Amino acid sequence: MTVNQVKGSRFWLVAPAACLCTADIGFTLMGQPTIYWAGNYNSANELNPIANFALHIGAGEYSIVICCEATSGFDPTTR
Repeated sequence: MTVNQVKGSRFWLVAPAACLCTADIGFTLMGQPTIYWAGNYNSANELNPIANFALHIGAGEYSIVICCEATSGFDPTTR
């Protein structure tokens, strides 16, 4: 993708949401108690039911589920 294509694309509409989603994932993981990182995934602390379910499985799975959830409505092929 060239610079001119990026300027004319909808990339700039998606970029702020992607940054906020990434920050939310990071803050959620940073907010987990020490016992969570020791392997006790049942101690996850999250109010979002989808994220809470994924956190109870593990941190990696949480990241995958939330990224899929965030991009489920995004179709880069439409104009």
